[in-house]
Amino acid sequence: MRKLYIDMTDNQGCTAYFMKDTAIIQAGATVYSMPVSARNAEYERLADAHDVHFIFDDMRVEVDFYTVPRVDIMAVDSQNGYIATVGALSDLDGDAPICYITSDKKTFLIACNMRVFLEGIENWRAHLTPYDEICFYQSKEDASSVYEFLDRRRLGVEEQTDAKARERWNAKHSADEMEQVNAKARERWDAKHSADEMEQTDAKARERWNAKHSADKMEQANAKARERWNAIHSDYERDRIQYDDWLDTFQDAINNCQTAILDLGCGSGNDTRYLLERGKRVIACDYAKNAIRNIRKNFPEVERAVCLDMTKGLPFENTFTELVVCDLSLHYFTAQKTLEILDEIKRVLRPGGLLLFRVNSVRDVNYGAGEGREVEHHLYETDDGRYKRFFDAQDIERFWGGWDQVYLREEVMERYELEKVLWKGAMRWEIKENAGI
Repeated sequence: MRKLYIDMTDNQGCTAYFMKDTAIIQAGATVYSMPVSARNAEYERLADAHDVHFIFDDMRVEVDFYTVPRVDIMAVDSQNGYIATVGALSDLDGDAPICYITSDKKTFLIACNMRVFLEGIENWRAHLTPYDEICFYQSKEDASSVYEFLDRRRLGVEEQTDAKARERWNAKHSADEMEQVNAKARERWDAKHSADEMEQTDAKARERWNAKHSADKMEQANAKARERWNAIHSDYERDRIQYDDWLDTFQDAINNCQTAILDLGCGSGNDTRYLLERGKRVIACDYAKNAIRNIRKNFPEVERAVCLDMTKGLPFENTFTELVVCDLSLHYFTAQKTLEILDEIKRVLRPGGLLLFRVNSVRDVNYGAGEGREVEHHLYETDDGRYKRFFDAQDIERFWGGWDQVYLREEVMERYELEKVLWKGAMRWEIKENAGI
């Protein structure tokens, strides 16, 4: 797909461009300032306590660089650094990443969107991770030597601010004419944009997935997965079952758990063994019958070993447990099924209970990240017909957005032959008043 870049440094209005087979990307360093009348004690507190100085109209902010993609600077710190939205205008409800630019133009990712940034603002510096998606130039002219910029005059693209557009529209078009134009606009949109280009939200992606893939297709994939896992877990002796130390991070929560711990997707029993050796009651659950057979053989002290399909619900009563462990078992499902499984985990957790988990990272290139046919965002169909999902920070927020984040890190696991990159997390589920749950 062709890429065109639009300079936002001289744009004072809301501009939209739609071009067939072309991605329009905003460029330039802009400053987002708020009216002085909006300044209150909370903004002063953030500046004093957390060194985040949001920009108001009476502040002068000097920017001596040009960026691709756009950065919209909304705050500064005492070290002459900038806090900015990447690729879009700063917006409380926006989905654009938030970055930090140092005085010497090193860039770091702070959060996947504005809401996550504000929720973690008390220790925002602790969240910084290197970010190499922004290129710096002295000016638009320098950037133009590398990127193709949209020439509004030559292309004849109409640019209007919202207010002026409404004035001209209302002056020229009656209600009937407006409906005719809307219909023609829809026809042009449908003609110019393929289904892939029109994909904007996960909801639409799920709709297309459900439309394209029948229940038979899903069952075939499940059958192949079951066959594969049964082959992997054909026979294991206890002394071959090793675990790494990932659960050590959560030792206090494990020690304090007074209920049986659910090990969902227990596999050969790595985490089951870890928990049993620390005197905990464990209910080991897996999709593969051979895995459950081996658990019963190798760990007769386990409280229960249950063969189950997480996509069909969990056979446990409400508020059954204080702790659920899902180690590399939540990344095989469509977005809709993943959310349904997490809802079931919420149901069986007691108020304040914890989900401890690890899932594939999009950086897990040694174990298939980006390989196969992408059937929805970050979910791939492998050559043998199974599904495998990989997560980035935005995916974590998307699936666990309503949970209280206790711990979250992207880490490298060395239990396998090659290094595996994954997300390790602990999420607490609290039933909040007036949350509509």
